[in-house]
Amino acid sequence: MLHRKVQLTITNRFASSTTKQYSNLMIRLGNELLTKSEKELFNEIVLGQKIKEKQDDYFWYKGDSTPFVITSAIYKDSKNEIISVSLFIKDDQGMDLIWISNTFNDFIQSIVTDMEFRKMVKTFLQ
Repeated sequence: MLHRKVQLTITNRFASSTTKQYSNLMIRLGNELLTKSEKELFNEIVLGQKIKEKQDDYFWYKGDSTPFVITSAIYKDSKNEIISVSLFIKDDQGMDLIWISNTFNDFIQSIVTDMEFRKMVKTFLQ
């Protein structure tokens, strides 16, 4: 295993993007770039799944992490709404990510599926 300082240097040299670019890409994939059959295939590639209570909805999630960075892009497409959320968290020390990684998936799931929680987060972030 590489020394943490070397891992941080490598992480800092990775290609980077913005949360806005990630969210826009997910929206473009869902609305412009992919056909229905391609969306089905994309579901399998990005660990997506059909949402059980609504057959036509798509819920795509793409995430990655290093010891210092967590990235997530979420896309949910239903008949009455489209949600695209991207979150990046960087911690040069890597200590806070240990705690965050234990709650991160629940947080992401709640943003996508729980309207009240989404409103609360939106209000808090404004």
